[in-house]
Amino acid sequence: MSVSTLSEAETGTIAQRPNGGNWAFAAAGALALFYLATSLLIANHRLFWYDEILSVTYSRLPTVVSIWKALTQGVDGMPPTYDILVRLFKGLPFKPEISARLPSLIGMIVGMLVTFDCARRLTDGLHGVMALVVLCSSVLPYYGYEARPYALYFMFAAVALWLWIHADGSWHSASLFGAAVFLALAMHYYAVLCLVPYAVWELVNYARHRPLNRKLVAGVIAVLVAFGVFYGQISELHRGMSYHLYRPTFGGFLATYGDFFPYALPVLFAIAVFAALTVPGRERSSSAAMQAPEQLCWF
Repeated sequence: MSVSTLSEAETGTIAQRPNGGNWAFAAAGALALFYLATSLLIANHRLFWYDEILSVTYSRLPTVVSIWKALTQGVDGMPPTYDILVRLFKGLPFKPEISARLPSLIGMIVGMLVTFDCARRLTDGLHGVMALVVLCSSVLPYYGYEARPYALYFMFAAVALWLWIHADGSWHSASLFGAAVFLALAMHYYAVLCLVPYAVWELVNYARHRPLNRKLVAGVIAVLVAFGVFYGQISELHRGMSYHLYRPTFGGFLATYGDFFPYALPVLFAIAVFAALTVPGRERSSSAAMQAPEQLCWF
């Protein structure tokens, strides 16, 4: 299959397609409320574990400046932004186990709904719900509510994907994409890897003589700005923790999918059965060619 470009015309067409009925929104909302309620319940009864204690301890330092300075010592591998955010939430009238975890819980729920809408706009409501269910079969609900920045990183990565696919090619949309990339980096430095699929996508389509995507330009600028803002901590991390870096292997790479999606097979089987029972036979008999945005999402 030839790889087609994600042009502004295609983006506009996708955004205008009527995809999904009210049942899909109701199902997505019900799933989001379920994980919101159950995560709050678990957070209320579960003590902080080691990594969470780091975030909570830093967030309780006297000032924002002291948080920033402490993290430049290379003790924690995360940017200081999340600890500052947790500090803002600690004044809420909740138990510390809830208030410290609330930013991540909000990020997890919002990221789920953004992913649902991204898939719904590309296809239909059924596939939007499928995308949400696949997320639920991963370790996202297990770790997402914890007082660590992973869920917010996931949320901003999902927002960036939505903007890349569904927003137009204007500089305004590009600025929003760059902001999403910067905020993802402000939560977790691994967010720089999220630009790789977009950059490869542009490289593959370079032969078609398209102008360089403004969103990719904005994303690269966001990475450079983030590097400048957090350079002090990044340099200390490189100096103090480089000997702890994980050495990747091919076997470890393959095992990653099973680690991230431990419950995927039964969920995907249930989705296939549900789709077979609900989608009319004439729609099952033939499949439309995969759109350029769908190819990018799989990548």
